[in-house]
Amino acid sequence: MDFTKREIHDYAIYKLRGNPFPASPVPEESPKIFADQEKALALVKGSVTDSIYSEEKRPVHIIVVGSYGNGKSHTLKVIRTSILDQLYPDNIAVAGYTSTRGWSLLAVYQGFIRDLGIDFFEETKIKILQQVCNSEKISEASRELVNSLLASASTSDLFLDQMPVETRSQARKEIKNFLYGIIPDSDYVSAVANMFSSEEAFRISYKWICGEWVDLFTLRRYDITSRLDSDEKALAAIVNLRRLLESIGFGMVFMCIDELEKITLFPDQTRDNFLDAIRHIMDWNPTGLTLILSCSPEALEAIQRYPPLDRISLRISLDPPDEVNVTKYVEAYVNIYRSEKIDDPLFPFNVDILRQMASLLSERVKLNFRNFLKLCHYAIEEGLNMKKGQIDKEVIDHLEQRTDIYLG
Repeated sequence: MDFTKREIHDYAIYKLRGNPFPASPVPEESPKIFADQEKALALVKGSVTDSIYSEEKRPVHIIVVGSYGNGKSHTLKVIRTSILDQLYPDNIAVAGYTSTRGWSLLAVYQGFIRDLGIDFFEETKIKILQQVCNSEKISEASRELVNSLLASASTSDLFLDQMPVETRSQARKEIKNFLYGIIPDSDYVSAVANMFSSEEAFRISYKWICGEWVDLFTLRRYDITSRLDSDEKALAAIVNLRRLLESIGFGMVFMCIDELEKITLFPDQTRDNFLDAIRHIMDWNPTGLTLILSCSPEALEAIQRYPPLDRISLRISLDPPDEVNVTKYVEAYVNIYRSEKIDDPLFPFNVDILRQMASLLSERVKLNFRNFLKLCHYAIEEGLNMKKGQIDKEVIDHLEQRTDIYLG
């Protein structure tokens, strides 16, 4: 078996640089395409802007509803990416993506913090120092001290251990005083303050904030008394993070929580506890934090009687595939891979072929966007194998006879 050689297809025949369609469609981390969900987009845009720009920063909680394979995860990642691209650079809002996993709020929290990433906390350090310097409570001597630390923010050495020994404790005291004015939790304050101490302290604190296991002996070296290892502590950490971000200028935190339908698989008590935790996130953050959930329609019908869901402001339904929107999806994908400008936006496909492909999926398995994109991938490859100048009925008929292509 030789993996060093492969047949190279000339996609230029189809005016493409490569195959635009993934063989195994999964949501990209930063999606580039969100075709033909105008109604959903309008509702999302309106609710996001309403929550961000309202005077009291009151949240508009959302649940995105769609059948399996029709773009719920993709939609949440589009929302997350758009907020980070458009609003995060100006300190207006921040967003993170996570999923309903592990049967606990702690697992959801861990996914959210990891999605924010270590660079986010590096940038947050700089913004905290800027706020400390602008504080009216800080003395001029301390302001000058913190400014000297801030001056190194363009380098990777934004740590107190780079300062003279006699000034470290004063700088740390000013940072902790600022944090205690926002956050009452001494462990969380210590963890954030330790991010300024040294590279090792930053690494330990980041692990603690992520809810990762750290031995207690190490934590106590850094003035942290216990692990962040329960739903209750995760809930408190969410509140503390929101307060911290508010203090440095952010108006709204968006938590995008995917796959809520998984809770239908939880034991009854676990499911009730999880939904209570979701309710507590909303109740403990009456301003400054918005939840964007996703769920299948079948699961939503089963769980909508639970009290937490009455706090959801909007139910946004994603349109399933039809003749019109599959055409727009194909056009969007092939446009990204065009090797040259042409008049026919669907080439090498056409409307009749796309209709035949949709019919094939409806009869064989289930028509959803994930399966459709997969079938488009194999139609391109099969067309080239058959040396066809475009995807025609013969190509699709040939695909229909293949049993090795798994369509779900």
